[in-house]
Amino acid sequence: MTRPIVTQDTHMVTDVNTGGSILLSQFQEITSDEFFGGSPLGLTDLIEVVNNDLGLGITLEETIEIAEDPENVNTEDVLNYILDHKSELAAGGGGSSHDNTLNWSWFGPTIDFHSFYALPEGGRLFFVRWHAGGDPRYNYLNYEAFFVGEYDADPFQSNRLEREIETDHGQIYLIAEDAEGYSWEVGSDEEGLLKNGYLTNDDLEKVLDFKGKPSKRAAKNLFESLPGLEGYRRAV
Repeated sequence: MTRPIVTQDTHMVTDVNTGGSILLSQFQEITSDEFFGGSPLGLTDLIEVVNNDLGLGITLEETIEIAEDPENVNTEDVLNYILDHKSELAAGGGGSSHDNTLNWSWFGPTIDFHSFYALPEGGRLFFVRWHAGGDPRYNYLNYEAFFVGEYDADPFQSNRLEREIETDHGQIYLIAEDAEGYSWEVGSDEEGLLKNGYLTNDDLEKVLDFKGKPSKRAAKNLFESLPGLEGYRRAV
């Protein structure tokens, strides 16, 4: 049997909480405020979160005192304060982590981030810095801070990679099973072209013809009007 010819292969990212979708290429260029659904915390609001939600007492005056440049106090100065007081956070039942999405082979942008949480208040405070290109070990933008409430979705976990493949024999919808988009769960398969419910990219290459010429029976591309960032994530 001739392999079905792929006429359109669209990767997109869906926020599983809002249902909003954007093209993968758009998601890879997403900014921090689009990613978190709101503007980063200003210094005053950030200190308030550190006090009220993390339970670490700090004033603006103390922040100025510990700042590397007292004339230009910034978000990273507050981050350094929290890192110096992680033991106090842990003593209160809280926790912290530091990671970089580069370690995940993630489909999204390269982001270096710290996250902190306290109990029983809930919620999570993120300090993030976006990679600006080049060597991923260097060249990051300045840290920005965002607070994600107890009942709000963690954007690092709520974005799902999906794939819709149009062939001359029908449409296939896939959901990524990993961070890099190599293994897929079959969400729908109109004509039963795939025999298994889970496939890898290598499996798909064997079943479908990604290099053939589209036939006259090619299905219409359903993604011409895929929405952009507007509506992708609700504002906070």
